[in-house]
Amino acid sequence: LCKHMKVQCKIVKCDVAAMQKDFDGGLENCARIARHKIAQEELYKLCEEQNCNVKTAKILCAHTLDDRIETFYMRSLVGTGPGGLSSIHKLNGHVYRPFLDVKKETLREFVRKCAAFFNEDGKLWCEDTTNFDRSNFRSILREDLMPVLEQIRPSYKNSLKNTMNLIEDEDRYLDELAKKFIALNFSLNKSMDGLTAQIDRTNFIKLDKIIKRRVLKQCIECLNNEARVESQQIIRIIENENNIGYSTVITKAIEVTILKENIEICA
Repeated sequence: LCKHMKVQCKIVKCDVAAMQKDFDGGLENCARIARHKIAQEELYKLCEEQNCNVKTAKILCAHTLDDRIETFYMRSLVGTGPGGLSSIHKLNGHVYRPFLDVKKETLREFVRKCAAFFNEDGKLWCEDTTNFDRSNFRSILREDLMPVLEQIRPSYKNSLKNTMNLIEDEDRYLDELAKKFIALNFSLNKSMDGLTAQIDRTNFIKLDKIIKRRVLKQCIECLNNEARVESQQIIRIIENENNIGYSTVITKAIEVTILKENIEICA
């Protein structure tokens, strides 16, 4: 299809299993990070070759409404806040997902029509083998839950799409409030030992707990944007905001400590 549509196709291979040995997370998440890293490197390379502004460049991903709904249920069942319930975002840094409001079967049908137009009978798309792994949480939801929901309420995908879009709008507004606080009360220092961030504890304590959660999450992501921060970990930090000396490890590489004047985050 790339050949017929005159789109450059480049295949890059990497040993994800080997990467996972030094990674705090599952194989699927490790593969996702590897894909994003490779795509990011290609983006910078292309921008340099074409003399384009990298700030406005985009990496397009083919996530669909089905992927967004699966993520919605996964996060609902393990516990999350509004940010998690808004599920996958259309725009996240350089990554843009234009098909998030499109059902997977609609996208597949489009590809089939393209293939028929070009008289192409080769492999139309690649299926990730983990999609059929019954030990995979997402696969179980896809194979067992989604068909039942389709039977109970055939229009449930469109209903959930509208719900997630509403949550995302409100989530974006609250995120902006957190960013304004961070701009005035956050500092980041780099040393031989790594990164150290500090949040003004006096001003942090005055915040509503809704904004506190977002401030902590955003500050942790400043140190490591791949960090998987669970909502219960954030809640525990807020519960101990007056407990001077309290310390907790968010992941194997990030530690949060409550000091007298600051909340310190080290990576």
